[in-house]
Amino acid sequence: MATLEKIRSKGGILVASVIGLSLLAFILGDFLDSRKSMFSGGKMDVGEIWGSSIKIQELEGKINELTEIHKINSNDGNIDEKTLDGIREQAWQGIISDKVMVKEYNKLGLTVTPDELFDLIQGANPHQIVRQIFTNQQTGEFNKTNLLSFLKNMDQDPSGKQKTFWLYVEDQIKNDRINTKYTSLISKGLTAPTFLAKNDFIESNKKVDFTYISLPYSSIADSAVKITDSDLKKYYNNHKFLFNQTASRDIEYVSFDVVPSNLDQAAAEEWIVKAKPDFASTTEVETFVNGNSDVPYTDKNYKPKELPDSLDNFMFKAAAGDIYGPYLDNGSYKLARLYKIVSLPDSVKARHILISPKGQTQEAGDKAKATADSLKILIDKGGNFAELAKAFSDDKSNSEKAGDLGWFKDGAMVKPFNDAAFEGKKGDIKVVQTNFGYHILNILDKGKDVKKVKVAILERKIEPSQATYNQIYAKAIKFASENNTLELFNSAVTKQNLVKKLATNLSESDKAIPGLDQPRAVLRWIYTSDKLAVSEPIDITDRYIVAALTAVRKKGTAPLEQVKTEIELQVRKEKKAEKLAEQINKAKTGVSNLQDLAIKLKLPFENANGISFSAYSLPSSGVEPKVIAAGTNFGKSKISEPIIGNNGVYVVYVSNITNAPIAPNSYADSKKRMGYTYQSRASYECNNALKKLADIVDNRSKFY
Repeated sequence: MATLEKIRSKGGILVASVIGLSLLAFILGDFLDSRKSMFSGGKMDVGEIWGSSIKIQELEGKINELTEIHKINSNDGNIDEKTLDGIREQAWQGIISDKVMVKEYNKLGLTVTPDELFDLIQGANPHQIVRQIFTNQQTGEFNKTNLLSFLKNMDQDPSGKQKTFWLYVEDQIKNDRINTKYTSLISKGLTAPTFLAKNDFIESNKKVDFTYISLPYSSIADSAVKITDSDLKKYYNNHKFLFNQTASRDIEYVSFDVVPSNLDQAAAEEWIVKAKPDFASTTEVETFVNGNSDVPYTDKNYKPKELPDSLDNFMFKAAAGDIYGPYLDNGSYKLARLYKIVSLPDSVKARHILISPKGQTQEAGDKAKATADSLKILIDKGGNFAELAKAFSDDKSNSEKAGDLGWFKDGAMVKPFNDAAFEGKKGDIKVVQTNFGYHILNILDKGKDVKKVKVAILERKIEPSQATYNQIYAKAIKFASENNTLELFNSAVTKQNLVKKLATNLSESDKAIPGLDQPRAVLRWIYTSDKLAVSEPIDITDRYIVAALTAVRKKGTAPLEQVKTEIELQVRKEKKAEKLAEQINKAKTGVSNLQDLAIKLKLPFENANGISFSAYSLPSSGVEPKVIAAGTNFGKSKISEPIIGNNGVYVVYVSNITNAPIAPNSYADSKKRMGYTYQSRASYECNNALKKLADIVDNRSKFY
């Protein structure tokens, strides 16, 4: 297989191994031209890092660069919104990395020298990216000869694509190596202090057995607790740190889906009926289907039972040229013509020698073909196929097996190779070209011939017409204009029996809204509108959305009114805790042990055995960190004061303490484990800290 094909097949692995970002993304080629009117003055700022603005041109330059790399890598020009969002995100993260991390690298004098880069590519231990590109996926062997050949010949590629891609690869190798150096500098300087390791060991290995009783908050009715506005304000002022929030919005919306009408279905049926005579009479069946059908011709030999039942029954009884239909199938009207009847084996046994071009030039292709032709001549004159396969075949997965592919089913191989194998005769030796190169194919054996059919299907999908789009849009705009307040919106939803959906906590940078594909237009409206506003119809992939903005949350501390319900729950719990603690303290008067206290309060005993400070929960009470902390640090044979827990108020009695078995090196493992944890998180924590210091402002949602 050619080197660039190898690169294309491994592009996803390549980038994931460097920075954890995929190259599965594109950008629309003429995007810049369509947006020029937006990019003027201060509106060109797409973000800010370290107080310096990032211009939209810089971001889109990065996007275009990655786009070209991906086009080379994938050899595919298709694009959808998901991949478009992916490349935008990758480009943005790349800029952040450049602006934030490069500044640190320069401070420390970190770099990758030309000699070091050369060693990373061509040295005794090449970088993992190089290995992935030039390693045979089937054998797992790194092919340095192919690497050197690629580097030698890439400048001869007239398109310049190989060099463009390789320069990008070199940049990724340098970025990965310098980041490794930076991470090593930090992580190697981190270790766990002995006193922390000792504390960790004790917290995990000191075990306590205790019994406890609890009065649950549910034992007091909510109505028995009086809460005032003053109580709420006091709690809010003392706990503002709990109510920090990012900017977000809530919406309610109705969807006017664009689906084909009865007229659209009739039009599709009429088209297929009118097309039937021409389809039946044409002698250029494949050309006719490819030029008229909504789905191109599929060149496949079908054996019995591979087609749908009704179609299978017809085709294996019909004569060539017979037509089945029109028939309705999966949202399309179809005509199926028996194109050809063939007699072919179900499987073939063959072997091959693969000669792959050593480059993407015409010269490389011609050289590969000449080699294949020469080998065929040699084999025709009695040359040993098996020995030649071992010596010359680029398919290392079976060269040691004399190129033997064994038995394979019809359709299992790439089409040119498959057709040559199944349409040839036993014993044939022929040269076949595929996208992998040139194969010297030897047909060793063939199964028994069976009847197969080629079927040409002419398809017309039932899709909404422009008239249908206009009709649904008119319905949506009528709804929006007549119900332009939240009150009217909700009233109309009820009266018209529409389905209203909710979407909550939507941030400006969200890429998805549950139930909505490609929702950027909705999010842009949300963040440019006032609370309680109702939108005009928003076009979202075969539907129109009318939305009402029901909640607006600004970045910072949430206002009291917004979190009032949450605060009421906490204040009520605190007041219940006071009452329950008072009840317990009264009952403790004259009581010397927990058993008598439990009897007095009519509460059951609960046991918690072998509990350490690092435990997460109690066996019968769930997550109760305060109770665990009190129990593991309380003296033996004493009744604790009331402990305010998550689910109620507790009293603890410690019956046994097993201290941690401390020896000279008893907490060495804790120290090693803690040190490893610090080091493994060094890069993540440091990068996050730097990004926070950089005070990154992200305004991409204003552009995309």
